[in-house]
Amino acid sequence: MREDSIRVEYEVVDAEPRHDLYVVLVQRGITHEPTRGENAGTTLHHENVAVEWKQKGEEREDRTTFDRPADADPEDLTVIAFLQDRETLLIEGATQVHLGD
Repeated sequence: MREDSIRVEYEVVDAEPRHDLYVVLVQRGITHEPTRGENAGTTLHHENVAVEWKQKGEEREDRTTFDRPADADPEDLTVIAFLQDRETLLIEGATQVHLGD
């Protein structure tokens, strides 16, 4: 595991078998300066960008690892986990952890 990796350990309780688990690394405060197109010469600001995500399916207890984006301050990173019903696609439960906390 790389030194700048983010390791997430999780356990899901009381989830229905039809629910898939997703774990997402989200970054805030991303800026981009396009050189071409309609936004050329402007600075674009992006919040809550999913930079990496893992579909864990029916896996209910394990760990997963994300590579920390090279330009990311831990204060700008959040890990979000959610359960989605694979038939209806409704989100049945979610939680988040801000890495800067």
